[in-house]
Amino acid sequence: MVEKSHRSGERENQPLKPECLAPAPYFVVPVELAEHVLREGIAKSFRTFILLKFYSNGTINRDRLDNAAIMRLSGCKDIRTFEGHLDQLEERGMINRSKRLIFLRSFDFIRVHLEFQSSTSFLLHPEHLDHLQETLFAAVIGGMLRFQEKVRWLQARKKRRANQSGHRHFSYPAVSLTLAANKTGLSRTRTSQLKTKAIQIGLLSSKPHYRRVNLREAQVRQAKAHAPETVRRIRFINGQFFEQLTDELHCHLILKKRRNRKNVTHRKEIFTTKKIYPGLLSQRGKKVKKRGTQCGRPKQLIK
Repeated sequence: MVEKSHRSGERENQPLKPECLAPAPYFVVPVELAEHVLREGIAKSFRTFILLKFYSNGTINRDRLDNAAIMRLSGCKDIRTFEGHLDQLEERGMINRSKRLIFLRSFDFIRVHLEFQSSTSFLLHPEHLDHLQETLFAAVIGGMLRFQEKVRWLQARKKRRANQSGHRHFSYPAVSLTLAANKTGLSRTRTSQLKTKAIQIGLLSSKPHYRRVNLREAQVRQAKAHAPETVRRIRFINGQFFEQLTDELHCHLILKKRRNRKNVTHRKEIFTTKKIYPGLLSQRGKKVKKRGTQCGRPKQLIK
């Protein structure tokens, strides 16, 4: 049996260099945070944040930080780019830093700070960092599909057509490009590119759907000449005309619910003290008073 060393003054949460600590197996990231990152266009800064979280315990000492290793992992060619990423993260309350220390906020704190409503999250593994934007896009699509499934289940339950065995057999899940673009704040072209790459990587899978229409070849030619937008989804397959519907989509990321979301929401005063984040205000517009135990604060800030 290996004995644990008990040196005087040694802390368990002392920051380590990237080479000294193996990465964590995964993180439970809110789906709304993935949507926020895509909408704000801070995917590179968020990648730096995830890297720092994987290779640290939440507290980073700049004196012991290997800048060359961090820049190599994050893909930054200049230290100013790395500092710019930290500035964007600090503006959004995801980190708090001083001259010597960098404190990485927990995802529960970020959920409360950015006022996320949904408790749906996804598992982010280290291998997802190679295709982070595609992973975030797949997570947003998975959250939309899960919400659609819940709506269909509630509608079927209201109509008393729910399956008693617990399995849900409804219409196929689908998300159009327009809906996905509006959700993420991206253009249709960029949304289509992310969807194609996510399918190639294996984060998403699609299946085309068609509906037979009673049209003749002369009618289709006449419609193409006068109103081409009305037949742009018409396809000729095996001697018949079909209308191409929205593709069926399936997300292969693991989605789950955050069970302690209510506790974090009710203890918002603990996380939003003046010393941690002075700019955060309560719902009434007043500064939150310091109350109770400061369990949500980093140990280095507690005197």
